Amino acid sequence: MGELLDGIHLIDGTDHPSVFIVDCGTHLVLFDTGMNRKHGPKILDYIKKLGKPLKLIIITHYHIDHVANLKTIRVATSAKLAYHEAESTQISEKADFFLQDGQRLDSCGMEIIHLPGHTEGNISIYLPKQKAIMIGDTIFDQGGLIAPPEMYCTDYEQAKRIIEKLLKFQFDVIFLSHGRPMIREAYAKVKNLVGTLGESLL
Repeated sequence: MGELLDGIHLIDGTDHPSVFIVDCGTHLVLFDTGMNRKHGPKILDYIKKLGKPLKLIIITHYHIDHVANLKTIRVATSAKLAYHEAESTQISEKADFFLQDGQRLDSCGMEIIHLPGHTEGNISIYLPKQKAIMIGDTIFDQGGLIAPPEMYCTDYEQAKRIIEKLLKFQFDVIFLSHGRPMIREAYAKVKNLVGTLGESLL
């Protein structure tokens, strides 16, 4: 699909999950690396097409569909690797640094949102310039927004409750790993999901 919004790219040919790149001006940041190992060359070709160095790979959580091409891309680009420390026992590639809740990165001024439940170290990433959130697996889209399926969660009840934390941020757009990008009324739709899930917890 290419560039979706002001420097945010969905790499063509990647889905289930989608793989995104953000152009921070002088360099690129990659969010997850996909499950299909055939996508590794596609990701590297897209980086080459953008003509800027990949400086950072952020892994939202350890599940195999997000890390399958990690080593290949890291070796090819020499990019630094970052993820939440709680994922460190599950990801074989050692992080250059760990991500923490509320941490602001120099790259695009992005902010880390720790959202445990899907996995202990699950994160989403807020991009203030674009008023967008890289959701990762915090929310899925299956004909409508849902919490991550219970079978894939370490703590399903926590995964449902923690989504409300996203409403602290001002966003108009969300980019989901599992589902199409939501570029209209994203905040309202996430708020509606939180209300629905809150009712189910009563």
